[in-house]
Amino acid sequence: MAKQTINLGTAPSGAGGDDRRSAWLKAINNFNELYAALGAPASGAIPAGIAAAAPIIGDPAAGALMRAGSNANGYYFQFNSGLLICLATFTGYSANVLRTVNWPFAFLAGTNVGVSASNTPIAGYDNSSPTFWGTPTQGLFISSLTRAQNVVTLTATGFWK
Repeated sequence: MAKQTINLGTAPSGAGGDDRRSAWLKAINNFNELYAALGAPASGAIPAGIAAAAPIIGDPAAGALMRAGSNANGYYFQFNSGLLICLATFTGYSANVLRTVNWPFAFLAGTNVGVSASNTPIAGYDNSSPTFWGTPTQGLFISSLTRAQNVVTLTATGFWK
């Protein structure tokens, strides 16, 4: 059966629309079709396999679709598919001194980590073309300029499994 749409009529009075009984019959028929598609018996009980479906938010290692978290190292977004996104922020850097930050959640060992950087100029634009990259456990950043107050956010993508 096709979806049954309730006719609300003309605003603001609802003139020409479905009466309450007709509207509720359409709604009930729509629900019955959905329950039947899920394999529910006449009692309407959702089958155990559907009721026990994976939660959306939780531990992806335990079957949830994703989780978001943070710790002293930054923020992370972990997905059941294996995708991991991490953000780590620091303030200030010195010329030609390698700056490292630990990711808030480690990437899978031996895999490549893609990194992008956002450098917010608080006390001077950095036109030196800073270099940044990542390992499974750390983000690295280096510039030929000193910018003691600039805020740098490293965003990394890779896999956790």
